[in-house]
Amino acid sequence: MEKRSFYFNYSIIALTLLIPIAGFAQSSKSRSYDLDSLLRAVRARYDLPALGAALIVDGKVVETEVIGVRKYGDTTRATINDTWHIGSDTKSMTATLLGKLVELGKLRWETKIIDVFPELIGKIDTAFNRVTLEMLLCHHSGIKGDSWPSGMTYDAALDIPGSPREQRITYMRAMLAEPPAAPPGTTYIYSNAGFAIAGAMAERVMDRAFEDLLNEFVFRPLSITSAGFGSMNTPGKVDEPWQHTRSNGAHVPIDGGPRSDNPEAITPAGRVHLSLGDWCKYAIAHLQGETAGGLLRPATFIKLHSLPFGGQYGFGWLIIEPKWANGKALAHDGSNNQNYASIFLAPNLKFGILVVTNEGGEEASAAVPIVVSSIIKKLWVKK
Repeated sequence: MEKRSFYFNYSIIALTLLIPIAGFAQSSKSRSYDLDSLLRAVRARYDLPALGAALIVDGKVVETEVIGVRKYGDTTRATINDTWHIGSDTKSMTATLLGKLVELGKLRWETKIIDVFPELIGKIDTAFNRVTLEMLLCHHSGIKGDSWPSGMTYDAALDIPGSPREQRITYMRAMLAEPPAAPPGTTYIYSNAGFAIAGAMAERVMDRAFEDLLNEFVFRPLSITSAGFGSMNTPGKVDEPWQHTRSNGAHVPIDGGPRSDNPEAITPAGRVHLSLGDWCKYAIAHLQGETAGGLLRPATFIKLHSLPFGGQYGFGWLIIEPKWANGKALAHDGSNNQNYASIFLAPNLKFGILVVTNEGGEEASAAVPIVVSSIIKKLWVKK
């Protein structure tokens, strides 16, 4: 059966827009957190293999909890040092990398695909000749939402020959040869391909693989050491969480390996895994970035948290303004249908909540937002 690609769950929009109805608290300092009890209740309700969360208050990690097992049917416990697949939550990382390359003068937000790949002129649909980096990172390129070119299956995408960098070139050519789903710059269409192409642009101007660039310009400066790409565990071992799906109500553990995740061609759209602690380092960089800078200049963080085309999505973030957040909030969900992860940040409150589970599907997509909303209600909403 063909696997679906990474997707964004708009259920998080509902929870953040509904929460402010009760009013909001002025401070979280006097509240208790008790992530353990919350995670145990939600895991039991939805029968997940493992469930984890990290809480950031006043810009610092105050609690990290992981409960459950790495593999359903196995007794090996999941730990707070385990790595978790974050799916499309990778997208803001890709945008952050591109922001660094803009700072270095290697690209501009207005740089067009054909500026970087002039050999594509005449070989892609002419509508894409005016697509810019900014359009790609804000899902306004006009590229269709389906992750695969017409006639290409998931299995065929896995078998694109060459290195990951070469695969992305082949994939880009195929996607851009088809007519756009909408005129570029006019319509929001969630597109994994857009981020894959943005990653390919980074590779061309730096003459290095996307994976190496993300490590050098994002992970290493933040002292993130656990990050990798694709499935988490060593094939045949329960040394990290296994991925899971469900079939007729039964859990199906998925061993790691090159065919247990989406194709490497779309790595910039969502194939990162890392520990909760390391993900918090990235979250804190975005929480403080607009005022303190750090990984990037404050002006670049402000750009990455903006909406050039209106709506609610820009540069790998859902960007909204719930009343309790005292300004903008940044959020995203990610899944390869075998894992589920969510990040929610309120920069003006220096608050963040990150949630992970090693299962995809309906149960996970219902459970994870409950953890997020429960913490927000407990810490920020008046009873």
